[in-house]
Amino acid sequence: MAGRARRGADKVLDLVLVHPYAVDEPLDSQLWALADVCNRCGRPDVAVAINETGFPTWDPGTGIAINPWFVSEKDQAIMVVKLHLQAIAHKLSFVTYLNWNDFAPEPSDQAKNMGLVRLDGSPKPALHAYKFMTKTLGQKPRILSRSDHPNGTRVYQ
Repeated sequence: MAGRARRGADKVLDLVLVHPYAVDEPLDSQLWALADVCNRCGRPDVAVAINETGFPTWDPGTGIAINPWFVSEKDQAIMVVKLHLQAIAHKLSFVTYLNWNDFAPEPSDQAKNMGLVRLDGSPKPALHAYKFMTKTLGQKPRILSRSDHPNGTRVYQ
């Protein structure tokens, strides 16, 4: 954004979209850096949103071989919740997920397995987490404080 702002884009830019594919410290680092750039460019008012993210699980029906990028369905649900909590903490405008289901026509080993619905049509646990967090985010909750405990637990209030 900083380079584009120097070329005049800051006059017309009203939304910054990010594709983090991360949670916890990597996502916080990206969002703090983006906020810093917006502030340095004199545009702290620019809306920021995550418009493409996801965490792939292995769905045997897709025929894609297991690879190191895949997480368990439980971990996918946990990361969906963490992602939305961080979005609330950083006052983001919205979060969208890359793929809703595993039956996309593109046979990509990542995108085809990133869905919240399995190839057989049954929901993964992350679908329930996504619905809950989307509703929560839509209610405009606020994070009043954040603390990191010695055991690595992050607490948002």
